[in-house]
Amino acid sequence: MVLMRAVRDKKIKGNAPDQQEILAENQKAQNSTERFYAAVDIGTTTLSITLYNQEGKYVEGCAVANAQGQLGNDVMMRLMHASEGRAGQLHKLIRDQVYDQLSRLVDTNMTHLKRISVVGNTAMCHLFLNIDTTGLQGAPFSPGYQGSYQLFGRDLGWSDCPEVEIIVLPGIAAHVGADAAAVFLAEQLWQEDRIQLAVDLGTNAEILLNRNGQVWACSTAAGPAFEGKGISCGCRGGTGAVGGVKLNRMNGNILLDVIPDPVTGSVFAKGICGSGLVDLVAALLEVGLLQPDGYLRSEQEARNNGVCETLAGRLEGTEGERKFFLLDPARDKLAGYDSEKSKPIYITQQDIRNFQLAKGAIQTGIATLCRQNKLQISQIEDCRVAGVFGSFLQMKSAKACGLLPDLPSDRIRFVGNSAGKGAAKVLFDVSQVMRLEKQVQEIRHVELAEQEEFSSLFLQNMKLCPWTDIHDDSR
Repeated sequence: MVLMRAVRDKKIKGNAPDQQEILAENQKAQNSTERFYAAVDIGTTTLSITLYNQEGKYVEGCAVANAQGQLGNDVMMRLMHASEGRAGQLHKLIRDQVYDQLSRLVDTNMTHLKRISVVGNTAMCHLFLNIDTTGLQGAPFSPGYQGSYQLFGRDLGWSDCPEVEIIVLPGIAAHVGADAAAVFLAEQLWQEDRIQLAVDLGTNAEILLNRNGQVWACSTAAGPAFEGKGISCGCRGGTGAVGGVKLNRMNGNILLDVIPDPVTGSVFAKGICGSGLVDLVAALLEVGLLQPDGYLRSEQEARNNGVCETLAGRLEGTEGERKFFLLDPARDKLAGYDSEKSKPIYITQQDIRNFQLAKGAIQTGIATLCRQNKLQISQIEDCRVAGVFGSFLQMKSAKACGLLPDLPSDRIRFVGNSAGKGAAKVLFDVSQVMRLEKQVQEIRHVELAEQEEFSSLFLQNMKLCPWTDIHDDSR
């Protein structure tokens, strides 16, 4: 039996005010000359913008797919397009999209905007500013500008708000950008009496390690799997997305947490988002359908491993092309839910491999920084998981498959869009920009590809299992 459960708790809403508060703030904007401030986070996959009033209070926000995705899902594809003469097109796509979203948030009256802060990985910031990306395309890597970058609306061709101030926060290195610096600022990763780890989960995962005031950083290409792309039935978090999965080994029952339609309240499943993917992989491991090496068992192998007939029967296909059906509206009765709108949802062997690549890259980045500092994972006192995707993760599932270190739960905190929060901090105190410029110069950058043990460590970290100090003991 497959049961869908509508998810309407605070995890889906985040920390935003309710709709009535948003409408009240928007009405206030229309009837006054109040100024507004916007924090813009340009992710490779997702563009997030948060609007504040002049008192620093949240007004409204949005998260939409980055329009540059039509020219490639990852940074390297976009840099390739830029090198082939399409940098201007990439710049126009993101510049216009930021403008359009800002215009919608302030109800088309762009003159109400006072200041905008922008963060993103180094490539996204370069493309937003239309700065040459040649130095990001090969070793020795070097950004096209240093420090923060300040300009005005007129510099971007925004004729109806020519005087709006735009501040792009400083990056840390060619592959560790302003988004990582914003996380550093928001989470105050400079405490001299703490060992702190921050991981900003996204298409590119930025990792920061603070060892008693000395900070190290790296970036790893996790790929778009956690943001709903590169997965057969993947989708962004939103209406119809499966964000949580539970499998019952004994009776084969399946429980799906699904985000309902915010207007009608109807519940139907159209795909699986990042948090649901992590849940599903962990659940497949737990019930014995999936091996730690990533091999998805056949129906007969599953039965031989003690998996019940109901779950084993959801496996189809031959080795290499095998898939597990989480939901099949044609055969699953979905009483009380919209079965006509629901689509088949399954995970393939290739999807699992893509998940392993993303998870392995993140784990290797964390392990490398720990090795650089001769630290065991167990010594980390404070682990902060940033990113919108991270906000929806189930800690148990993330630890079970090795996406996050197997630390005591009270040492791990999910902090949401920390890059956006860091960007918001400078909106009302621009002096923090200069302080941040000085601080990031002290951060030590580690280029993962240049590490001798990177390949062997990466292969080791493809394994789907809880991650303890055994992964760090080969120093």
